[in-house]
Amino acid sequence: SYHKRYYVPNNTSIFVVGDHDPVQTLKWIKAAYQHLPEQALPPERPEPEPEQTEERRGVVIKPTNPQLVMWAWPVPAPRDRDFLVLEVLDRILAKGRAARLQKALVYSNPPHLSRLYAYLLPMRFPYMYVWGAVVEPGMSVEYLQEIVDSELSMIAASGVSDREIKRAIANLRSDVVRRS
Repeated sequence: SYHKRYYVPNNTSIFVVGDHDPVQTLKWIKAAYQHLPEQALPPERPEPEPEQTEERRGVVIKPTNPQLVMWAWPVPAPRDRDFLVLEVLDRILAKGRAARLQKALVYSNPPHLSRLYAYLLPMRFPYMYVWGAVVEPGMSVEYLQEIVDSELSMIAASGVSDREIKRAIANLRSDVVRRS
């Protein structure tokens, strides 16, 4: 049922990479797919969640060794212009050794975390931005939250540097190249 609903020509992208003759390639694509009929697709967006007016926290406690902490925030859909801004901010905060939270938490002396990771999850609604951290012994979750809140407050108050933005965009571009 899923395959019949979503695997249809009008819901397909074809990427052709490398040295090829565009005219001939298009002929081959049309020969392979043009005979397939279009189908009505289900609505693209589900009903939006109600507007969030205040912070909500849920705590799930399960013993783990090492200790793992996770955060999640709702984010705009990937087609929203703010999603692109969030991708750049994600690089500034969490991706790579030069990212603010990596420097403050993982590459600090002593390190507070053995690992910090962040994922933008644009595949399902509601779209989420998830962070996780593997906490070093002796590091409290409260102190970790203080450091994260402090970095976010500094960005909200002072913004980010042109250098950070350029580095983040270069990092995003290199990810696109590596994926292809």
